[in-house]
Amino acid sequence: MILSDRKMGKLKKLAQSAEEDRIKSHSSQTNQFINVGKLKKRVKDSRNKWRGSGLHGPPSTSLRGSSFVFLGVFLVFLTVLKIQTEIPTGNFDFDGGWYASTLCIVWALTPAPVGQPRQIFAAHLFNMLVGILIQYIPTGCFSGVCDGSDALPIQDFTEWGEAEPEGRFGMPMIWKQALAVALGVSGQAYLGILHPPATGLSGAFAKNASLSWGTVATVIAVDAVVVTMSMLILNLSSVKQYPLFWLGLSYEEASHATARRVSGVKTMISRARINQRQDEAV
Repeated sequence: MILSDRKMGKLKKLAQSAEEDRIKSHSSQTNQFINVGKLKKRVKDSRNKWRGSGLHGPPSTSLRGSSFVFLGVFLVFLTVLKIQTEIPTGNFDFDGGWYASTLCIVWALTPAPVGQPRQIFAAHLFNMLVGILIQYIPTGCFSGVCDGSDALPIQDFTEWGEAEPEGRFGMPMIWKQALAVALGVSGQAYLGILHPPATGLSGAFAKNASLSWGTVATVIAVDAVVVTMSMLILNLSSVKQYPLFWLGLSYEEASHATARRVSGVKTMISRARINQRQDEAV
């Protein structure tokens, strides 16, 4: 009887494991069908989105308003280019053309959140820091002289077969630029400091090793000039106001955010104490 009971127990365990395997297999097949169905639905929804939403484009600006924008952009950009010409070539050099798109947003899309001072300063600084960090990644080079003016950087991994034996292994330049821009865009989105024109700085700094901390200081100073001049001129208009916000966070909101963080820390501490008491009681 003992042997038969043991055999029966083993048979029951085998039957249970077989049933569990069958249930798992069935659930996995069901999940696969569900995933395939979701994928098909997503593809179908994506194709429907290609048609657009039927919205209208932005309205045009009056001739008087456009003339005001023309005059303001001309004065501000001329000042930026004048600063560029006065700065000696070296550590503080920058490209005044970086501000063309910024002025388009500030003057033609004045209420846009992406054109407010916080966005300009923070996005420029963030993207320049990203580009400087990417500079530390070694760049692949065809020849042994990889840091000179005549250096020929590897543009893609497929070109390594054409490199000389004394060439330097590293990340291709176009990969470094793509990495810098991807980090610039995603980082701006995550931090809430989107200013689209600033993204070009991450790619420029990643490609040009001569752009360093001196250029960072110059860009921040020119940002102050652009914001100040735009504020003084734009607010002369009866229909425009700039900026709409500076930091984008009121003292009341800041105090509420701080209070939420403090209450969250207190809750964590109280839970830890309760768990500790329970462990001591056990």
